[in-house]
Amino acid sequence: MSSFSTFSRELDWNLLKVFHEVAETGSLTRAADNLQRKQPTVSAALSRLESCVGAQLVERGSRGGTLTPKGRALAQLAKRVCETTEAVSDTLLSAQAAIYGYLNLLVISNMIADDFDRALESFHATYPHVEINVGVAPWRDVHDALLRRETDVGIAPAHFFHPKLHYRELFREVYVPYCGCNHALYGRHAEVAELRDAYFVLTEGDEPEDLQRFRYEHGLGTYVGGRSAHLEEAKRLARVGVGVCFLPNTLAEPDVRKGHLWPLLTAEQSPSSQLYAIAHHSSVTKLTTRMFIDLLHDTFASRARGAI
Repeated sequence: MSSFSTFSRELDWNLLKVFHEVAETGSLTRAADNLQRKQPTVSAALSRLESCVGAQLVERGSRGGTLTPKGRALAQLAKRVCETTEAVSDTLLSAQAAIYGYLNLLVISNMIADDFDRALESFHATYPHVEINVGVAPWRDVHDALLRRETDVGIAPAHFFHPKLHYRELFREVYVPYCGCNHALYGRHAEVAELRDAYFVLTEGDEPEDLQRFRYEHGLGTYVGGRSAHLEEAKRLARVGVGVCFLPNTLAEPDVRKGHLWPLLTAEQSPSSQLYAIAHHSSVTKLTTRMFIDLLHDTFASRARGAI
């Protein structure tokens, strides 16, 4: 028993996978192709396995390899090991599909992010029995709901990290000032100072602190033409000429293409706010919450690395 335990601990089980491919194909070259490795690498792995078991397993020849009696015996065991490994993978996938429950999300209004949509699609495909519920609220209400544990995950900006909440960075949302096609500044790229005397449409509770700070620093919004905490309605007021409005550039982009809105500053000149996936520390222990946050973070991180 002692010698077997030592053997099993020291054996590199990946060598059995290589040997199984050699036994199935009868060729080191074909095995290397199937494993997407170089032939010398496969040959070296086979030699290591033979050294580990203390016996020749394959008689090499110009036309390939022939299994020795001990090689044929080990080939049967290697086949069972590989089949068991595949069964483990299938079992885990089945376990994922069998997860039931709820995932409650609360996001800021009119957040347009393809990676968020992609993460939702992937999560549902992997865990089809988890019911996904999505609500919309101003960013302060998102934080309050998380602290009251009324939702599992929030997507919102954060300007300080509450000790009871868990944060994962997602992306930066850029807020550009836009005007409608009948505005005096339409068609021009203005300087920030030119906007001080303009009437503004304010988004009130939906306005991130980074944007509010930018307005205060540059004296923007002293004159108010309209207000709406709903970004779609604020955008409507800007479109019909009630005033200039800071909007997420992803939200305004379709109207810009149609000529209904005009960006008065470039994205580089405009304020931005970091968005996070946020959860209460106690909620992160919930399986569906933890899996979704990890998936969401990985999806955005992959795009940032250019992998998607």
